[in-house]
Amino acid sequence: MAKGNSAVNDMHKVGGRLKLLYVMDSFPSLYQGTVLSEIDELRASGCSIHILARRRPPDPHHAAAKALAGSITYGLDLQGGRLEVLTANLALTSKIGLKAYRDAWALAQKFGVMGSFKGFMRMAAAAHKLRQRGFTHLHAHWAHKATELAMILSPLLGLPFSFTCHAVDIFVSPRHLGQKLRAARFVVTVSDYNKRYLIEHYGSDLEGKIHVIYPLVDVQQFSPRLPSQGDETNILSVGRLVEKKGYLDAIEAARHLQERGHRFVWRFVGEGPDRPRLETAIEEHGVGQQVRLMGKMPQEKVKALLDQATVFVLSSVVAKDGDREGMPRVLIEAMAKEVPVVATDTVGIGELVKDGSGLLVPPHDSVALADAIEQILTSDWESRRAMGRNGRRIVEQEFDLHYLAGRLLSLFEAQSNECR
Repeated sequence: MAKGNSAVNDMHKVGGRLKLLYVMDSFPSLYQGTVLSEIDELRASGCSIHILARRRPPDPHHAAAKALAGSITYGLDLQGGRLEVLTANLALTSKIGLKAYRDAWALAQKFGVMGSFKGFMRMAAAAHKLRQRGFTHLHAHWAHKATELAMILSPLLGLPFSFTCHAVDIFVSPRHLGQKLRAARFVVTVSDYNKRYLIEHYGSDLEGKIHVIYPLVDVQQFSPRLPSQGDETNILSVGRLVEKKGYLDAIEAARHLQERGHRFVWRFVGEGPDRPRLETAIEEHGVGQQVRLMGKMPQEKVKALLDQATVFVLSSVVAKDGDREGMPRVLIEAMAKEVPVVATDTVGIGELVKDGSGLLVPPHDSVALADAIEQILTSDWESRRAMGRNGRRIVEQEFDLHYLAGRLLSLFEAQSNECR
C-alpha cells in the first residue's frame, strides 16, 4: 500500500485546494497523538487546516502541538458589543437564509450549546467572522461534543461536515449518534469492527457513508530494534489505568508467571482512576517485585521502554459501561518497533495482530494470557525476531501514513467538489 513520489505529488495537488476547519472538544491532549499525526500529514500534503477547540486541556503534553499554536482558535463566543453582535447576525442571516439560521439554533438548543439565544447570537457572530476565512469543509474528531458543534456550524458556515468516531463516542456516550451519522456527508471510523457495529445498530443504509481509515501513525518514527538476547525479561503495557485495559487480568497473569518460576519485570505505563484497585491487586497477588505502575510518560521514554521490551501485552476487555478499544495506537507502535505482542481477541484488534505478528487470547482469561506470554518468553531468539518482523511488515503495509492520508484527502476533495 505504500505510495511513490507521484502519489505524494498528487496529494499535494489535492491538498492545495482544501481549507479545512477541524473541530475538537479539547485540544491538544496526551491521547490525541493519532489526530496530531493526521493533521501534520494533511498539512504536509499542502492542505490548509485550522483547529477550532471548545476548550484548552488543563495539561497539554504534545510538543508537536506547539507548531500548531498559531492555527488554533479556542471557544466560539464573540465578545463584542450588542450592536456588533446584532449586525453580524443580520449579515449572516442575509447570506444563509432564515431557515438555515433557525436550523442551527434548533440544534444548539437540542445539544445544549451556548445555553441561551443570546449566547447563540454571539456564536453566530463568531461564525460570521469564520466565513470570511474561506474554509471548504468541517471535520470533527469524536462523535459527541465536537461533532455537535460541527453540526451547528454547518448551516451557519454553509459547509458540509464530517466526523471521525473512535470508541467511547460509539460505545459509551452515543448521544444522538444516529442523527449525526445521517446528517454528516461522510463518517470515518478506525476499524472494521466499529463499522459493523454502527451498521448493525443504526442501519444498513449507512454502509456506503462510513469509511474505515486506520489511525495515522508515522511508522518511520519507530525504528525497529533487535529483541534482547540477554537474561532480563521486560514485559510492557501502555494505556490509561481504566477498566477496558484489563489490567486486573494482567496482574493475575503476572501471578501465574511468577508461580511458574519466571523472573521478569512488568511495567504498566499510564495513569487513571483504577490505580488504587490495581495497587491493591498487586499487593494481594504478591507481585509487588514484578509489577510496577510507572505513571504517565512522554513519548520518548515510552519508545525507550519498547526498545527494551521482550513482549508487549494489551489485555483489553469490554468494560461494564460498554467502553472498549478503538484501534490502539500503542499496539501499532509496538509492532513497528518489532516487539512481539500478546493481545486479547476483542473489538478490532484481530485486524492488526495477525499473520504471525503476535498471539491473541480470549478477554478475561488470565491463564490464557499467562500461557501466551510464557510461549513468547520461552521461544528462541530467532522466533521472537521473526514475530517482530511480521508485525513491522503489517503496520508498514496496512498503516502506511501517506496511503491513509490520501484516502482521507480524497473524501474531503469529493465533498469540496460537490459544493463548487
